[in-house]
Amino acid sequence: LSGNNLLVSKENINSTHHKFSNLLLSSCNLHEFPDFLKAQNKLQYLGLSNNNIEGKIPKWFCNVGKGTLQYLDLSFNLLSGFEQSLKVLPWKFIDYLDLRSNMLQGSLPIPPLSTSYFFASNNNLTGKIPQMICKVNSLQVLDISNNQLIGQIPQCFSHFSNSLLVLNMRNNCFQGNLPKSFMKGCSLMTLDFSHNQIQGKIPQSLVQCQMLEVLNLGNNNINDAFPFWLQSLPELRILVLRTNGFHGPIWT
Repeated sequence: LSGNNLLVSKENINSTHHKFSNLLLSSCNLHEFPDFLKAQNKLQYLGLSNNNIEGKIPKWFCNVGKGTLQYLDLSFNLLSGFEQSLKVLPWKFIDYLDLRSNMLQGSLPIPPLSTSYFFASNNNLTGKIPQMICKVNSLQVLDISNNQLIGQIPQCFSHFSNSLLVLNMRNNCFQGNLPKSFMKGCSLMTLDFSHNQIQGKIPQSLVQCQMLEVLNLGNNNINDAFPFWLQSLPELRILVLRTNGFHGPIWT
């Protein structure tokens, strides 16, 4: 039903009515979460992106497809957070979770352990990254760019780099050093830490990431010799090092 101008009824929906598994209501000019979703406990795929849903995500919505939902897209709305305080988001079988381009405030929500794709970019998230995210070691894509997050980048991001393909933390307020110990078998293809306040050196363990195509470290406070050893990365196509403190010979 996406791309229509729907008027969602406030009528009380009986729980014996049809149960959907897939439901797409993107770009429907919705201003709130439809009430009939309260009875949907078998949803696997729910798309509510690009609407005008505003305010906090209601407590009841966290029970929608709680034991079944695998795909949830709430991107491009006006959401400011969760009505219920949650350490970990409740959809325990979720694989794809998209919260980007809202007005989310507070700390970074932690996706369930099952999550492979997590997007929370272009919000107003603040504070440090909770250490609990280190348990979500099935992540393949993590995009938390364009927020106001602070603190150090968790070292664990280099430890489960054998599952991560894309790590985008661009345009936040991260400080400290880059993760040090990228593991053998690292599968990273895109690594973007640009526009932060990162210091120190580029870890030479990055040579373990033989699939790396994009490395963007621009606009930080890195102070290191020019990393000509990056030539050993066979797939590297885009390298951005501008606005740092690199020095020494540009080639060996």
